[in-house]
Amino acid sequence: PGGVEHHAAEQGEAHRGAGAPRGNSSSLADSRGAGGDDRQGRDVRLLRSPPRTTTAICTQASSTTAPPRARADARRWTAAGALVATAVGGVERTMAARCGGAPLRWPRASGRPRRRPTGGSPSNPTPPAPPTTILPTAQTGQALNRVGHQASEEFAFKEFYTRHRTVMSMYDKAPSVASSAFVAPSASVIGDVALADKASVYYGAVLRGDASSITVGAGTNLQDGVVVKTTAANPTAIGADVTVGHNAVLTGCTVGDNTLIGMGAVVSAGAVVEGNAFVAAGAVVEAGTTVPANEMWAGNPAKKLKDLTAADVSKLTHQASEYVTLSAEHAAAF
Repeated sequence: PGGVEHHAAEQGEAHRGAGAPRGNSSSLADSRGAGGDDRQGRDVRLLRSPPRTTTAICTQASSTTAPPRARADARRWTAAGALVATAVGGVERTMAARCGGAPLRWPRASGRPRRRPTGGSPSNPTPPAPPTTILPTAQTGQALNRVGHQASEEFAFKEFYTRHRTVMSMYDKAPSVASSAFVAPSASVIGDVALADKASVYYGAVLRGDASSITVGAGTNLQDGVVVKTTAANPTAIGADVTVGHNAVLTGCTVGDNTLIGMGAVVSAGAVVEGNAFVAAGAVVEAGTTVPANEMWAGNPAKKLKDLTAADVSKLTHQASEYVTLSAEHAAAF
């Protein structure tokens, strides 16, 4: 706080003689000439040299000679100080655990880190300090922001920042995304994932290439809520011009070109869906199953439903091309 509102007697000396703290003060409003509160003939004064610490301010303002408003402010700042100490301590402990117990240091405005004092004496010199880790100011700032809302009794705190990353490396595995591919802001492309030209990953979809690789061919669209993952023994390979419907799940499988995977379908590890095939909505292709080309499979477990005609196959191609055009429109919006 820049200061503490302080009501002094008109001459000021009587109040200071009663034990109130001294400080350089200047009158903000004269009780008679500037519209001040003249009910008791007092001036409103502001301490121009406040104490250095919040503790000192609270000690000064909480004395019995301070007005009720100052005492209320002191109680509020005391509670806020305790919350700040708790938040900062929690951040330090969390970061220390993440960094293997290495000493922590806070960044300084000048960019030069402040080294914490260590013990030692000439007869028992202090051993070299282990590597330190600079605390991230973003996490600390967010924690203190929450504390501020709690101190002001604003419990409806809204988080304005997110740590979500659309394209994210995982250790040494980094995604490869073609410049013409579209990845929606709320999608997640993680690890060893390759997206070819004009491939599209829509909102809420997750491609997690952690155990093995994921490859997505040109013009393929993975619609909203699709999950593509792998196993250690089974990478996932999706061909070109493939349509994967909303909320479908593909795990460690192979999908050929010009194929349609219906909404909510599941293709299990080791399964193969050949080109120009159609897996119906909600179907479950069991592990190790092969869906031959030009066939439609449905059910749980999935079984052959019918053969696809040339007209059916052309519809699969048309649907994929429509999503290429749609993804370009979404990419232009961002």
